[in-house]
Amino acid sequence: MKILILLTLLSCLAAAGCTGKRQQSPARETTGTDAGKEKLSALLDEMRARLAATTDTALYINAFGNGREGDSIRVALLRNSPEWQKRFRQHVMDSPVLAFDGPDGQEPCPLEGTARIGGVHLAPQQAAFSTADRTAHFILHNQSTDTISYGSAYSLAYERDGQWYYLPTDRFFTSLLIDLSPGGKTILSANLYPEVNVNRPGRYRFFKEVEMNGQEETMMAEFELAARVHRENGWYRLVDNAADGIALRPIVTVKELKDLRLDTDAFGRTRLLGNMSERKRQAWADSTEQAVGTRIGFVFNDSILSSPQVNMRIESGNFEIATMRPYDLKKLYRLLIQEKRDSLDALFRANGWEKDTLFCRNLPHEKLDSIYNSLDYADAEAIVQGFETGIPNEVWIDK
Repeated sequence: MKILILLTLLSCLAAAGCTGKRQQSPARETTGTDAGKEKLSALLDEMRARLAATTDTALYINAFGNGREGDSIRVALLRNSPEWQKRFRQHVMDSPVLAFDGPDGQEPCPLEGTARIGGVHLAPQQAAFSTADRTAHFILHNQSTDTISYGSAYSLAYERDGQWYYLPTDRFFTSLLIDLSPGGKTILSANLYPEVNVNRPGRYRFFKEVEMNGQEETMMAEFELAARVHRENGWYRLVDNAADGIALRPIVTVKELKDLRLDTDAFGRTRLLGNMSERKRQAWADSTEQAVGTRIGFVFNDSILSSPQVNMRIESGNFEIATMRPYDLKKLYRLLIQEKRDSLDALFRANGWEKDTLFCRNLPHEKLDSIYNSLDYADAEAIVQGFETGIPNEVWIDK
């Protein structure tokens, strides 16, 4: 019996010893030995190759940094949540030596700041951005009498249930300071990373440290993210910072166009031609000059129908809408004329007019379309003002 007990104990000890070796083997392979270092380096190279080859764009953006750290491979995530860690292990690599770091988007933000300190003012370039926008822009004005300085660092925060939390964004910045002279202004940008953060509509804050008279001050600009930015039909700059590639503000809208007409090019393809109103020609010329070498787009129902490249400043106010995709430009022409009529009718009704008091009741439909087509919104406002000041309508209609 003693022999049996002794054999049993030896068997258990042997089993325990083997189990201990299996549990410690990964750690032993990644110790400071040359073999361990080589194996860890090879694993890091393999992980980087897999990450570079992934088709998961959001995951690639989120995993922005990696490297060896002791016996581990550290992976820096913009947003370090259990869900993102699991996604990395499933789609890139799963290994016990992986260690993740970064904020999870649930850290309370205690920062406080102000939009104006003396003559220094920080404001968003627009009150609201889209939840799909990759970048938000801010304008720093220096209307003081002193030069101020700022660096590349910034912070973002979002509101949830009345509390403010850090929004994960860039974490590495240069220490170089940039001077902003009195009377100057500059545009600052902040990355929103919508692919990673899945930003929701609501209130957000942008924080920027500014050095004034040898002291650091925290500037803050509050802005909103909207679920979707609807754009009025018309011509727009095409930009990289918006998710859909379209600037928020139009160059000119449909109600400000005139003399729309259908035509055919040398190949017999239909195209839509038109002109700007007199009051919009300067804005059109300036915008096309700024866009030389890039593209502008005609946007209809929040989609880009035509995106010609601008080669020169266009002083004439002329434009052309053409598309290589199958699109019924004849139908578009009718819809644009109707949109002009609707906007003008709304203007007249808002001022207590009926359209029949302005135009003869018995005019044929085509004649009415022609009159609306030759009249832009600003001209119509001038007509209304002319009546209010006692100027006869014949003067404005014949103009």
